[in-house]
Amino acid sequence: MNLTLEPTLRHATLAALCMSLSLTGAALADDETEMPGITPAAQTPLPEAKELFAAAMDAIGGREALEKIESSMVKGNVSTPMGRIGMESYFASPNKFLLKQNMPGMGDVSMGSDGTVAWMRNPMMGYELIESDDAEEMMGQASMHNIVLRMEKEFKEFEVVERTSFKNEQCYKVRMKDKEGKEQFAYFLVEGKFLAGMEVTQEGPMGPATITMEFKDWREYGDIKMFNRMIMNQMGMNMTMEFEEIEFNNVDNAIFTLPSEIKKLAEQLQAAENDSDE
Repeated sequence: MNLTLEPTLRHATLAALCMSLSLTGAALADDETEMPGITPAAQTPLPEAKELFAAAMDAIGGREALEKIESSMVKGNVSTPMGRIGMESYFASPNKFLLKQNMPGMGDVSMGSDGTVAWMRNPMMGYELIESDDAEEMMGQASMHNIVLRMEKEFKEFEVVERTSFKNEQCYKVRMKDKEGKEQFAYFLVEGKFLAGMEVTQEGPMGPATITMEFKDWREYGDIKMFNRMIMNQMGMNMTMEFEEIEFNNVDNAIFTLPSEIKKLAEQLQAAENDSDE
C-alpha cells in the first residue's frame, strides 16, 4: 500500500486521506515451566501467513460479503497538528472514486476519477490531471473496506516473523514484499483476528520514513465489519481519522462525473498526444 506523508502539496493532501495494519509471549499456565531465555510465544509455532489473512477475512465478514460491495460512502474527519479536516469518500467498483476534504487554511480539496480520467483540484493549483500511481493510491483510500483484499493483491511475499506486542495488543507480525521487493509489515490480532495495524516505510526528502497505522473500533455494517478509527504516526506527528457515517451499495453513479474543467484538460491532452503521433 503506497502511503506517504511527504511535505509537498500533493502528498500532504494524499496523506490527510490515508487510511485509504500486549506484551510479547503468551501467559503460561500455573503448572507449566518456562525455559530460561525463551519467551512462551517463542515456544509456540507461528501460523502461516495465508491462515492469518483467511482469519482476518472471516473476521471482517468473509470474502464473498466483501465482493458483494459495489459502492461505498464514508464521511468523517481527520484530526491533525494543522487542525481538523472534514472528509468524504465515495467509491464504485472497479475504479471510480471521489474524495473531498476541507483543509485548514487551504479550503476545499477534491480528487476523483470516472474510471478513466483521474484528477485533483485545490484552491492553490486549480484543476489538474493526475498520474495513474497517485490515482491508484487515492482509490485505495476510497475503498478502505477492501484493505485486506488489496494487501493480498499488492504484495507478493508474506512471512510471519514473530508474535509480539503492537500498541499493547498481542499480534502476529507479517513481513510483506511488494513487486519491487520493498518490505512492509502488517500486524494481525491473535485474539479477534482483525488487522491491527501496519508499518510502512517510504523514501522522502529527508530519507526513509516509517508511518505506523492503527486500525481500531471495528463495527458491523450489514454483513461486514469495518474499522471506524485509524491512527497514523510519522516522526512523532499523529493524525487520527474517525468515521461518522458509512454506507454500502447506495452511491449514485452521477457523483463520479468529471468536472467540465477536467473534461477540457483531458481533451487537450488527448489532442496533444494525437499530434505527437502524427
